[in-house]
Amino acid sequence: ISGDSAKCGKKGSLVIMADKRDYYEVLGVSKDSSADEIKKALVAQAASPVLWEDCVAEMLKFGADTLVEAGPGKTLCGFNRRIDKSIKSLNVEDLASLEKTVAALQGEE
Repeated sequence: ISGDSAKCGKKGSLVIMADKRDYYEVLGVSKDSSADEIKKALVAQAASPVLWEDCVAEMLKFGADTLVEAGPGKTLCGFNRRIDKSIKSLNVEDLASLEKTVAALQGEE
C-alpha cells in the first residue's frame, strides 16, 4: 500500500500503514492481534467483495493510490478496478512480476 502515511508499523510479516485510523480497526482486529489473526481477517475480507470494498474505501481515504496484490492471480486487482478505476493495482506472483512491480513503484515504468 502506498500513499501519504503518518507512520508505518510492522506486525509479523505484514506491514500495516496508519494515518488517521489504524488499518487494524478496518480489519476488525486489535494492535495486539497476532500475525495469524490478522492474516485470517485479511482472508475473510478477500473472500467477501463487500468487505474488500470497505477496506479499499478506507485505504483511499487514508491517501493510498497504489495497491499491491501478492500471490497467484489478479483477483483483487480486478476487484480494485471495479471499485475505483483511479487505483493503481499491481500484482506479484513470480520473479518477473516482482521486478515489474518494483520498477512501477520506483516510477521506472
